[in-house]
Amino acid sequence: MPESEIIPHPVFPDQAAREYWWARRETAALLVTEYGKYLASLARPFIEGLVPAGQPRSGDEVGTALAFNFAFFAWTAIAGTIGLPFLFAPRTAAMKFGRFWSGGVLALLRIIVGLDYQIRGLDRIPRDGCIIAMKHQSAWDTLILPVVLGDPPAF
Repeated sequence: MPESEIIPHPVFPDQAAREYWWARRETAALLVTEYGKYLASLARPFIEGLVPAGQPRSGDEVGTALAFNFAFFAWTAIAGTIGLPFLFAPRTAAMKFGRFWSGGVLALLRIIVGLDYQIRGLDRIPRDGCIIAMKHQSAWDTLILPVVLGDPPAF
């Protein structure tokens, strides 16, 4: 693609400190900003449900969405409370707990919504390192990646 220009978007900006991240104002501001974006992405399905584009939603779909959202926020509150000590744990333990939370959300999606998944091509991912660039279609792919890929090495 010679006509394309690649503009870097740092995943880990310079103002974010890896050491003693909890004590740095810049890192806290970055985390709050990113968390705000995440919360906004959670509101999208609810807003889309209020203003349907095309066909009106049936009562069953709205009830399913409400049930899932209730279960999701309850699970997140419980797991978040239990997981607070993992903020001070080594990275591997924190990532393991994050995968546990993600697995719980995926189970809720399967049980309440009926959303299941199938993994294909996992054997084609190089084990010696690669970059996985995704154009997120929803928040689902951010839930499945830690479960499927495990804890990638940090650089």
